Amino acid sequence: PAAPWAETAVLLTLSFLAGQHVFFGWFNESPQPAGFWMFLFVTWAALRRERRGASAVLALFTLQALWGAMLQRGYGHELLLHDAALLWRYLLVLNCSGMTIACYVTEQRLRAAALLRDSLALRDRALEQVQEGVVLADAQRHVTFVNAAFEQLTGYARNELLGGNCSVLQGSRTSSQTAQAIRDCLAAQRPFRGEILNYRKDGGVFWNDLSITPIVDRQGNLLEFFGVQRDITAQREAAMALKRSQEQLSLVLKGTNDGVWDWDIATNTIERSSAWYHMLGYQPGEVEFSRANDHGVVHPDDLPLVNAKLKETLAGPDERY
Repeated sequence: PAAPWAETAVLLTLSFLAGQHVFFGWFNESPQPAGFWMFLFVTWAALRRERRGASAVLALFTLQALWGAMLQRGYGHELLLHDAALLWRYLLVLNCSGMTIACYVTEQRLRAAALLRDSLALRDRALEQVQEGVVLADAQRHVTFVNAAFEQLTGYARNELLGGNCSVLQGSRTSSQTAQAIRDCLAAQRPFRGEILNYRKDGGVFWNDLSITPIVDRQGNLLEFFGVQRDITAQREAAMALKRSQEQLSLVLKGTNDGVWDWDIATNTIERSSAWYHMLGYQPGEVEFSRANDHGVVHPDDLPLVNAKLKETLAGPDERY
């Protein structure tokens, strides 16, 4: 990335100028001991660029110190005039302190990286156990992970999807409005929840109950997209079959001259034909009848037998009442 390289270039440039100031007397004809500049840039290099950065800065300072001493310039030469051992001690302290900081920072970052890898591995193992299809994509919408359920649902192998995007699941019958709604939500980093007709690798279609959630960090920066896919084809087909059945029943109730009624025991609702109402002298929908008030249209002498036969039918194997 450009940013780390730019930072490294700035660090080395400032370190070079600081070394020239201390060891060659740049910007100052009578340089005073300014060792804190060395420690400042060494610490910067250790914290930001770790061991490689610290090694580069330390090598630069050491070279400048020795070269300045040879040319009888700067702080290195001043140390040599008093005691040659002082120069080596200074360089030893500078290098040891810098590398100690760099090693510590590197070790901490390696531990953090290992912890992150373990956390990601644990996350992947957990997602593998999810029964629904799970897909993760980066901020550029490139797939970074799919679980086994996703592979089974779509027919695509994991290596066929990684690095690509989920548009391969769309086809000619996929709603363009729904596909555009998904793209709009992704661009705006908003969650999406809806149903879409998708295609498997073999060309088969399935209805997908799709949920996509953007994952952001504490600063609100987008990290990845978390998607869950569930095959609801069977539920959709059952709902369509029920709708067709209800429409057919409605046509029968409207067109027959017989008194027809249909009792939904689960909801305790009863559909009746117009002829049924007319037989009893009512207009369709004039009175709402249910099992609770059916006794009003049954002769009191017949009511015990009707109720007994009804209970017997409900409790027994007979399909007719």
